[in-house]
Amino acid sequence: METKLLELFEGDSTQHLEVTLTGGLDERGKKQAKYTTVREPVTAELWKKHLDGEVIIGIKPEIDGKTKWGCIDMDPSNYKDFNEKKFVDIIKQYSLPLVPLKSKSGGLHLILFLTDWADQKKVREELDKWNEKYFLAKEVFPRNKHLGMPYHKATRTVEYAYDDRGEGLDLEQFIELAFKRRISFDDLINFKTKKYEPEPDWNEYPPCVQSLLTDKWNGEHRNDIMFNMAVLEMKRSDGNVDKKTLVQTLFERNQAIFSKPLTEKEIMGSVAQSTAKKSYNYKCPPRYPHMTPICNKQLCQMRKLGIGCQVPDVIDEFTDVVITRNVKETFMEFKYKDKPIVIKTDDDLIDEKSFRKKLLTYSINWMTLPKPKRGPNPFEMLVQGLFDKADENKDAKFEDTLADTAFTFKKKFFETHMIVKDFEELKHGYLAEEVENEKVFIFFKKSTLDEFIKKSSLKLFANSQEALQAINAIKVDYHKLQKNLWKMELPDFKNKKQPTKQETQQGKLTELDDEYHAQQFRAPK
Repeated sequence: METKLLELFEGDSTQHLEVTLTGGLDERGKKQAKYTTVREPVTAELWKKHLDGEVIIGIKPEIDGKTKWGCIDMDPSNYKDFNEKKFVDIIKQYSLPLVPLKSKSGGLHLILFLTDWADQKKVREELDKWNEKYFLAKEVFPRNKHLGMPYHKATRTVEYAYDDRGEGLDLEQFIELAFKRRISFDDLINFKTKKYEPEPDWNEYPPCVQSLLTDKWNGEHRNDIMFNMAVLEMKRSDGNVDKKTLVQTLFERNQAIFSKPLTEKEIMGSVAQSTAKKSYNYKCPPRYPHMTPICNKQLCQMRKLGIGCQVPDVIDEFTDVVITRNVKETFMEFKYKDKPIVIKTDDDLIDEKSFRKKLLTYSINWMTLPKPKRGPNPFEMLVQGLFDKADENKDAKFEDTLADTAFTFKKKFFETHMIVKDFEELKHGYLAEEVENEKVFIFFKKSTLDEFIKKSSLKLFANSQEALQAINAIKVDYHKLQKNLWKMELPDFKNKKQPTKQETQQGKLTELDDEYHAQQFRAPK
């Protein structure tokens, strides 16, 4: 037995670890131990002492950049509620060449045995891929660290292997299973893992959420955990999940992820927080340090439902965000570092450099946001978050501003053009008038409007298309033998203050006077 164990767990021949259990448990229920490094090789005799219970040994799998075995170390956050069979079933379902062994601390060691020495980095790379897909453990060996060996006190051991049914194996059965599952390095490199997706979109979940659904949370800050679960559901549905469905999902998550579930009132509080916002951000380290043990930021940034598509946390420092729009420009007002700031969106938000330059005028040194290897630009996400967070300026609503601009534009347009009855004159730049159902409509050619915008000093609209939309003009394909016309209803300016009329020397206005045409700008009788 000892010789076979020596072959299976062959590693660093220059040293080993001796372990002494102290008899205590930490806050997670993990058995406490004392470790001593011994600068002597592992021998068959040492293995016998281990099996007989005289000593507990640990072995480092790598030496000189080579290894013959590796391990995915399942070290749960809550040992009391740890379910080994869940991972035994994954190994069976996906035909992974791993041997599950209960560790002395109460966790699980998933051991890969190789037929010969192999490059430790490449072995580790393959195990990291498996871990990322199936297990989400914090430690993967080789990692320049010793691993405690199984079957201490072999006849009464509590560190034993499991078969595919989740039943414990004695030492002889374990050795038989280990040699059976041992593979070559070439087979390891060529091993094709199957897609693991216990839930829809699983592979796009943040690692912290996957970890929580794999291993129950036994710590504090459960409201933050549940909040993140709510954020995930909002991201999955693009914010379109109804509150009833969200609450039901969170009730189910509550039972699945916590050793001590939240109350219904606490869950409703988490839902209220998440649905009250326009944007949905996970609570992540370093601002929420208690999330660190289950966080993998680099991996999360690469996932569709992770923080890669998340507005940077700095957005919380922007308050009182207000948007003011007119037909030509948009301004954003906000407080940042308690300073009121006004920016012009199409100039100062075009890129981060322009934004930084603008803040310097307020004596604020903006620190460039770190860019991830993959995913959207964080500054672009911040800009989107600011727009989502902003309220419209109630004292200068865009609809009111647009209406005033349209009024001014129409007034000037009518004042500078002769209004006639003959539609044949439209091609010469005139406007034509027609009464329909007691309403007065003005017809014109688009070319007339184009020329007016080009020559006008108002510069209210950049082009005729903007103007047509603002004044609510309607396209008329054919009317009174004329093609491609536009028409708009003559507004009721009865209560609008008109300019003082300036008459000619004879006391009358003529068609040569602008005010003659202003009279056409009237309410129908």
